[in-house]
Amino acid sequence: FGVEAERSVLSTLQIPSNSQLTTIGNSAFIYHKLTSLNIPSSVRMIGNRAFEQVDVVSGTLTTLTFANNASLTSIGDDSFAYNALTSLSLPASLESIGARAFAALRAGVKTIAIGRNVRAIGNNFAYGEELATITVDYSNSYFTSDNGVLYNKNMTTLVKCPDDYYITNETLNVPSTVTTLQAGAFDGWL
Repeated sequence: FGVEAERSVLSTLQIPSNSQLTTIGNSAFIYHKLTSLNIPSSVRMIGNRAFEQVDVVSGTLTTLTFANNASLTSIGDDSFAYNALTSLSLPASLESIGARAFAALRAGVKTIAIGRNVRAIGNNFAYGEELATITVDYSNSYFTSDNGVLYNKNMTTLVKCPDDYYITNETLNVPSTVTTLQAGAFDGWL
């Protein structure tokens, strides 16, 4: 598993903008050393571990771009885990983000914006040494953000507290409405 990928010198994956590609399957490019990736508007689903790296040290993907008119609805578990992304802008079409999809983000990703269509977010979907804020589109019916911390819409579940928040703040005032801390809510770089 991944033996050929360890020898790979493939650094850029260019999929034409007029591509008919709709699915990037599970483990499609696991452990490859891609540095740049453009996801065309035709892609609707990215499978589990599609672009996962072995560990934080080996992650090479720094540039991830989604087409402006993206139709992507689902990003699977661990899809971009252990990569070296320096920024992250999720498409408005996105409806679900898998567990640890953006695990171990490196320096540079300070904010993740959750769009209006996202209705499912897996445990510990993102963490990174400088991730300070998670924002949510006001019209999202499933999630909200308060002081950069992600909650479900009615604020009964604390979904994710960004790593930099609890590294730089001594106190987090959890709303009295919270009954559940989602698995991985405070898991990350510590």
